[in-house]
Amino acid sequence: MGVDIPDTFEERADPDRCAVVIVDMQNDFAHPDGLCGRFFDVEGFRRCIEPLQTLSASARRARVPVVYIQQVQRPDGSYASPVFLADNLRIQAATGAAFEPVQCMEGTWGAEILDELKPEPGDLVVPKLRRSGFGRTPLAHLMRMRGRTTAVVGGIAANGCVEATVRDAIEQDFFVIVPSDGIGDSSVQRMEVAAGVFNRLLQPGDFVDTATLAAYWDGAPA
Repeated sequence: MGVDIPDTFEERADPDRCAVVIVDMQNDFAHPDGLCGRFFDVEGFRRCIEPLQTLSASARRARVPVVYIQQVQRPDGSYASPVFLADNLRIQAATGAAFEPVQCMEGTWGAEILDELKPEPGDLVVPKLRRSGFGRTPLAHLMRMRGRTTAVVGGIAANGCVEATVRDAIEQDFFVIVPSDGIGDSSVQRMEVAAGVFNRLLQPGDFVDTATLAAYWDGAPA
């Protein structure tokens, strides 16, 4: 068929192929004073801040685009839908954590990216209304415009919006690398589940720690 398949990690992680996609690292989710912090300890979400700092800094040095995915809602519910609301009510009933869909209201501090991971000049911010960063957003178009065929997806929650973004990326014909320490969730058990999922979904070697990926980019030819 004449299809070029990058069959090694080094090919898929080539800085000329990659874009870093950081999902939902926002105050309402991962700041102790944010909305989620009222219901549970957000340290499991914050565990990935330092690795993502390392990854994004390395990406910028290697001229890899850095894209922040930003969940947004509106107080009048105009971004919601009956299905979206019903799903979140189901989660609330099961967990008692009534933080969706009232988190990350458009234009508020809660919706802003964490100070520790503030976008820098040249970075992109892509708002989203549902779990996946590729769901009815321009993310795929922005990546293809720049000739990017691999999405390096980190952020939170590993079993929620990160997994949804990873699955959609694959369905839209992108390779995916997930930094194993660049994702977070609310418990060790959920992180273990996520590790199993990503090891099954991704190409061999593409569930990798940020230090390995950053070292590869830092050593790649300019």
